[in-house]
Amino acid sequence: MTHENDLTASVKKKKVLIVERETEIRDLLRITLECGGIENLIILSRGQAAMRTALRERPDLILTGVDLSDEMDGFDLTREIKLRKDFRGIVLILSANTQKRDIENGLAAGADAYLTKPFSPNELLETVLSMLKRPHTNAMFPAISMHRGETIHEQPNISV
Repeated sequence: MTHENDLTASVKKKKVLIVERETEIRDLLRITLECGGIENLIILSRGQAAMRTALRERPDLILTGVDLSDEMDGFDLTREIKLRKDFRGIVLILSANTQKRDIENGLAAGADAYLTKPFSPNELLETVLSMLKRPHTNAMFPAISMHRGETIHEQPNISV
């Protein structure tokens, strides 16, 4: 087995929590990640349920929308989970909010990446796979935001 196959096998075992209000987007995210070989998916629509689930299940990556189905939005979820010293996962925000202020708010909340809608399923999958392949350490990833395949904002991510 090659090193690349080892990485692929390890990515398949990673746990991803999808939190998205819109059913159609949830389905697209699930199909995209499953087609990319990610098999361990948890799919929710509410921020508070996602917070409880994240603390219990310890996902390797949380992929969250901003507008969720309850009073905890994706920024709140990101901020709260990143404040937990025992959480070492990655948070990727997926949002239709494309203004620089929105992107900065997402990254300031602690998101490791911010992707804008509409998104390319291939771009999303590549981003998720590359983040899952990186070794987990206490060091933060550089925070990035992408819009239609182009990196539009990059800054060091500072933990709160």
